[in-house]
Amino acid sequence: MLFYTWKDVDRFVQMERAKWEKWALDIEVYVGEMVIYLKDMLDISKAQAGLQELFGIKIDNNLIYLDMKGQFLEVVYEQAEDEKKREVFPLFKNILYQENAYIKNIGQELPGVPVMVFHSYKGGVGRTLSLLAFSKAWAEEREDKSLLIVDADIEAPGITWMIQHDEECFSYLDLLEIIQCGDNVDNIVEQVLEKVGNTTFDMDTETRTVEHFVLPTYRYDEQVLDMYSSPENIVNGYNKKYILAEVLSKLGERLGAAAVLVDLRAGISEFSAPLLFDPRVKKYIVSSTSYQSIKGTELLLTQLNKGLTASVDANLPEIFLTMSQSAEEISEISSQLQAVYNCSNEEGFMDNIITELPFASELIRLDSLQQIMSVLTERAFYKNIRTLVRNNYSAEKSVEIPNVSSREECVRKIHALAETQLVAEINADFSVLMTNALKNLIKKYAVEVPATVVMGQRVQERLFYIRRC
Repeated sequence: MLFYTWKDVDRFVQMERAKWEKWALDIEVYVGEMVIYLKDMLDISKAQAGLQELFGIKIDNNLIYLDMKGQFLEVVYEQAEDEKKREVFPLFKNILYQENAYIKNIGQELPGVPVMVFHSYKGGVGRTLSLLAFSKAWAEEREDKSLLIVDADIEAPGITWMIQHDEECFSYLDLLEIIQCGDNVDNIVEQVLEKVGNTTFDMDTETRTVEHFVLPTYRYDEQVLDMYSSPENIVNGYNKKYILAEVLSKLGERLGAAAVLVDLRAGISEFSAPLLFDPRVKKYIVSSTSYQSIKGTELLLTQLNKGLTASVDANLPEIFLTMSQSAEEISEISSQLQAVYNCSNEEGFMDNIITELPFASELIRLDSLQQIMSVLTERAFYKNIRTLVRNNYSAEKSVEIPNVSSREECVRKIHALAETQLVAEINADFSVLMTNALKNLIKKYAVEVPATVVMGQRVQERLFYIRRC
């Protein structure tokens, strides 16, 4: 292996950990030196022999020579104060050198609603479109329809530009900055709950309009161009390795959403890693059938599947395959991707791990949510995702049968309800048509009492009585 810089040496040392752990407790590599931590300084000769075996002719007299003229690292030996334990951090650069990508004592469930992430190795393969189709299908199939949708694509936001938002909204980067400064999930959620609930968008389904909550990536240009906090920074904070998924899960629950959908940054990115390597988070990996996309997806799945033994109950990453050309191509690619999982598929449960999403040309250039929802409805792309949602997430719908024996009884009930709405003094609770005006009023005055204009002596007397009570 060629060593052009100290980092090449560092990577090599991590890859060969199984060999040197026999004679060293830890090895750390820096710009000008390599530090060998020994349990006993009497073991230096054993360590020198081990280094000679690792580096061959590239090490001489405690100097490791790089493949750049005149560059080398000095080898230094130190007594280890105590045995270092290797921690698993949900970052690609850490998981790469681990046999298991997931810690065992994190628990099986998130503290609130489910969190599902959409990721892809390459951009432009339909990842954001898949998430939006999923949210539309969810609204059609579920009774608890609302979702919290998070645009976590920090470098190339998509959903953020599709929705109408202003500098008074609350963003994903705002949330990251608050998490960076705090470590209690409930306190963080309580801080941001009202602000997150103010940004929504309406999604039309076949029978109704559903309101989803949304976290855009950023509020103003400087926030994304001069970034203070990132998912990687949070992971490296004390006791915060898996806090991001927990905050999103709890936030979704407090908002009354049924689940949280997250649009992640494409590629092998530490912006996405903390959610990808949280074992409690469901992953949907979107790939086209191009060679680059498939090879990148294999690389990604190899890391995500470390320590995951495929079984019926396992939270395995699933694949959305877009832009397919032929049935033969799909079959070949499916076999290629399934081979990355730790499973023989004897029970057949891997048959549904890949969902094909036929990609029509008219889906390529869409600028608004309204256009996307309109065009998606009759496409196989959407219908296949809707089938997946129906099969995996549909709640049993309870049909309420009115307790009305006749038309006359029904009219009587309507009349009784109308009677309670004639004047303010006897106004009773009932389900109302939630218009945009009412929605905006609720958002604006979620905690503050609005200024009111009252008319009539009796109403004024009643309000005076209420205040005194």
